[in-house]
Amino acid sequence: TGEGGLPGTQQFILEDVPRELALYGPQTAFFSTNDGMQEPLIKAIFDAKKGYFVEQSTPAPTNGYPAALGISIPPDKAGDMGWISAENKRVIAEHGMSGHFGTWGQSVNMVSTRAIANLLIDAVGMGIDVRDSATVHRYIETEAGGPVRIQRYDPDGNHWLVLMEHVIY
Repeated sequence: TGEGGLPGTQQFILEDVPRELALYGPQTAFFSTNDGMQEPLIKAIFDAKKGYFVEQSTPAPTNGYPAALGISIPPDKAGDMGWISAENKRVIAEHGMSGHFGTWGQSVNMVSTRAIANLLIDAVGMGIDVRDSATVHRYIETEAGGPVRIQRYDPDGNHWLVLMEHVIY
């Protein structure tokens, strides 16, 4: 961020995306690793009705989409990634932008937090091996509610690369 901090940088994104689309054309794809930029980036592409938002650096149907698309999440739907994702898809389709936005079907942060918490509880209570890749995979896939690919970074380490289903709105 610059001297304007997060709000100034968000405003820059809202103003710059249309300039970049004018310069590089309607097929331009955008990506940001800064979570604070997801919402303005999605909104700018959505409002311009051109360009592509590949996916977030921490993919989730909730990361930037609801606020950028003007979706209010009722309390009974908070955390319901299926409902939130369907609403994202519906609003995007209503505005003629289907096929221009991507994310994962679940929040990688929610899935990993729940999976690892359950894994650690079971490790203490039932002696589950937290270093076994097949076990880690099973816990993550259970929380994701669908297929997940994992790969251990280091055979002796405890860090895994986790990939979930890519969703295109």
